[in-house]
Amino acid sequence: MCLHVTAAIYCSLGQYNEAIPVLEESIEIPVVNESQDHALAKFSGLMQLGDTYSMLGQLENSLKCYTLGLEVQREVLGDSDPRIDETCRYLSEAYVQALEFKEAESFCKMAIDIHLQNDLQAEEAADRRLMGLIFESKGDYEGALEHLVLASMTMVAIGQESEVSLVDLSIGDTYLSLSNYDESIFAYQKALKSDLCNKTGKIKESKSYCENARHIYENPVSGIPLEEIACGFTNISAIYESMDEINKALELLDKALKIYNDVPGQQSTIAGIEAQMGVMYYVLGKYSESYDSEYQTQDN
Repeated sequence: MCLHVTAAIYCSLGQYNEAIPVLEESIEIPVVNESQDHALAKFSGLMQLGDTYSMLGQLENSLKCYTLGLEVQREVLGDSDPRIDETCRYLSEAYVQALEFKEAESFCKMAIDIHLQNDLQAEEAADRRLMGLIFESKGDYEGALEHLVLASMTMVAIGQESEVSLVDLSIGDTYLSLSNYDESIFAYQKALKSDLCNKTGKIKESKSYCENARHIYENPVSGIPLEEIACGFTNISAIYESMDEINKALELLDKALKIYNDVPGQQSTIAGIEAQMGVMYYVLGKYSESYDSEYQTQDN
């Protein structure tokens, strides 16, 4: 343990080369067969050594240490202990970073199997999100979709509402990669309805959704009802407005307005959009445009 602390100090100072021999010594001391504590100390040393190699960019040595650490952990805890999953997922993520997707998939599958055995749904959902990323990175969008949909369903079932919208966003992106625009729009709309990306401060993900959804609505496939496209523009506009990107919000409301003007029986919807645009113009200091919008609202 003292060696682990010493190595940690070296790492905190950025002296990774000095930490490596200390950690190598630390993993030679414990006798795995002597006790569980010895085995877990060796496991800890191997994982720390792997992290240190990773910081030096030595991915091959890093992955070797992680794999040896997993073997030690499985030897002492067994194959189905939930703690094994954390290491499997860690290894899977490390292999993804190394662009070795076959190995990443193998370790992620081990993690999923462990959580299925132990009925740990939250952890299983996280594993499936990772598996979706692995399949997407390989270009297997159908496989990615399967795992992402299962992750979304599991999160809904256990009440992880704060994460569902991000998974639905990934599902929309995957459908888009498959040129399945109807399903892509539906997934984006699911993410939008909760508006959780923005509410949890995940602005980057929210903007990513907006840009993808906007692209689809501006280039719709045949058969999509005009009202659905206009509603999509209005919903995306609301997200932009909440992020204080008023000009983009106005641009989308204007697109929606032009569509609704060609659809009969939409007077109340048109009036609502015009009123909303009037408020936005006022916020931007464009008082004449604001007045015009309010005037049109009164006419409608």
